[in-house]
Amino acid sequence: MEFVAESASIFEIFAATAARQPDQPALGAIVDGQLQWRTWGELREHVEQWAAALQFYGAERGAHVVQLGGNSVEWILTDLAIHRLGAVHVPLHAALSPAQAVAQTEHAEACLAVFDPRAAAADELPGLLSISAVSHAELHRPYEPHEKEAIDAGPSPSGGELATILYTSGTTGEPLGVMLTHQNCLAFVDWAV
Repeated sequence: MEFVAESASIFEIFAATAARQPDQPALGAIVDGQLQWRTWGELREHVEQWAAALQFYGAERGAHVVQLGGNSVEWILTDLAIHRLGAVHVPLHAALSPAQAVAQTEHAEACLAVFDPRAAAADELPGLLSISAVSHAELHRPYEPHEKEAIDAGPSPSGGELATILYTSGTTGEPLGVMLTHQNCLAFVDWAV
């Protein structure tokens, strides 16, 4: 691959980019009708905070973490924070019914569910799961200095380690979980650029 080393992980590429250009715009979002940018350095800081919060709720290296929600800054922060910990991201579509979300969460053997309160199943999901569920808002809350602990994530995952489990739509039967390594994901990025 030209874009990244075959042994690289998603988080390593993100962290290297943030270190190389911390003051450059990285992620824009419309807030109160205005486009607001986060720099790579700010994004890296937010990812570290969210990773610490995810770790507090039980996410760890190799654990499967489900995320239910639509496209948002919070979704991206959660995705990167999951990879920061070396955990496996299992994104679920925001329009899933509560029953579908529970079925995919159980099939993925997730240890934690993160959800966008605006998702269709958000109101019912926490009560239906046998695992902890936390909203984006809970991950984003300000933490007291004594609550902030160093992230004990160990070394970054290798390119061959599992990065994500993506579920098919299920239009021809039960949805299938497709397992992709960091190398698979980064090869797609390399192909796309």
